[in-house]
Amino acid sequence: MRHYWTKLGSLLSVAEVGEWVEHAVQLPRDVARLFLDSSVSGYDFAELARDTSESGALRKEVGVRTQRQRNTLARAMRMRLTGVGRPPNISAPLVALGTPKCTSVHLAWAVADGGGFPTHKYRLERHTRTNSQSTGTQDLLQRTGPILWANAHDGQWSLVADGYFHDFIDEHLLPGISYDYRVAAWNAIGRSAFETVHFPTDTRSPCNMLESASRGTPL
Repeated sequence: MRHYWTKLGSLLSVAEVGEWVEHAVQLPRDVARLFLDSSVSGYDFAELARDTSESGALRKEVGVRTQRQRNTLARAMRMRLTGVGRPPNISAPLVALGTPKCTSVHLAWAVADGGGFPTHKYRLERHTRTNSQSTGTQDLLQRTGPILWANAHDGQWSLVADGYFHDFIDEHLLPGISYDYRVAAWNAIGRSAFETVHFPTDTRSPCNMLESASRGTPL
């Protein structure tokens, strides 16, 4: 019984299924959108994987048109349901190579062990610390441009890089603002846990804030 509830707890939500289709199964984003629009969760996998024909639920209810894509999805769903394989380990540590500069940072992370299913991609994301901006920085950004200020202030995670690599230079930082980064690895089973790192403003090289803002350095 404990194993049963453990398996139920590992089932994917609707949003997680959309990510899983795109990044684990590696099908086009429009196929992932079909699953989101149909509100498919991990609880639906057993029924969807049962029949990949033109009369099956993958075609009739979700709208996956090609036989190849339906076969790929059914195979991946069965692996999730039967517990074959596991997602990659966490890509720790996530570090800066050298001293972060005023408007850039060179990030690197560990290779993630995917077990029997090799890691095939990493996704690096960042967001701002909205409470980290000094009054002077806020005034400067608001005067320089409302788009810069809105981007610096939203505090949402945004994608920085997506692919198979283990380091990346982010050259679009704004002065006077702290950033968090997180990286996750993907294999055919799913996504690893996120590894997160924080870069406060005092760890970055100083720069001429007025000059950087007037250049329109994007987020």
